[in-house]
Amino acid sequence: MIGLASAEWLFAILVLIIFVNRYLFGSLARMLDPRTKPGFGSDPAVWPTVTIVVPVFNEGDHVIATARSFSRLDYPSDKLEIVFVDDQSTDGTYDHLLKVHDTWPWMRVIRNPRNMGKRLGIKNAVQQVTSELVLSVDSDVIVDRKALRLLVRHLVSTGSDAVGGCVFVSNADVNWLTKMQAVKYWVGYQFLKNVENTFSHVMCLSGCLTLYKREALL
Repeated sequence: MIGLASAEWLFAILVLIIFVNRYLFGSLARMLDPRTKPGFGSDPAVWPTVTIVVPVFNEGDHVIATARSFSRLDYPSDKLEIVFVDDQSTDGTYDHLLKVHDTWPWMRVIRNPRNMGKRLGIKNAVQQVTSELVLSVDSDVIVDRKALRLLVRHLVSTGSDAVGGCVFVSNADVNWLTKMQAVKYWVGYQFLKNVENTFSHVMCLSGCLTLYKREALL
């Protein structure tokens, strides 16, 4: 009974901390933040150009689902470019990427001359594009339709060099490992990142969904 009561108190304290941090301190910090500017509206002419860069290695046909989510993004099509960077996959992933290009011709596919790793693959793509912003997305991420618009709005309105999106585990109920991963993501995004965001100083942005000013990557 004592152990249960202690756990209940701990849970209640965590909930209180999250509530106060997100809805009280967070709101106050945003009001006092001198960098905060009025957001811009729905006029496509004022939205910045964005390139989505997706580093890929041995992801199989999962890349098709990722590409499909890009095709549904709520963002001006003339402001959006998508580049998949295949890092010399050996499992047929490159063939799936060619199918992606056949289905959505405006999605480009680049193949590295050799296996270069994720960091150099992204760098290679960034050097070949001219957009104002770059969104780095992992090849197994399904991006919500509104995600890009929200990320761009926040980056522009705060004047930040980079902003990160919130990521959830889609198959959390499969086994104990996926459940642990879901808990890790929840704590990381819903709690720890909110604490950092309150003070407008985020220590690390997840590589699976982060929007950057292109100039910050060069």
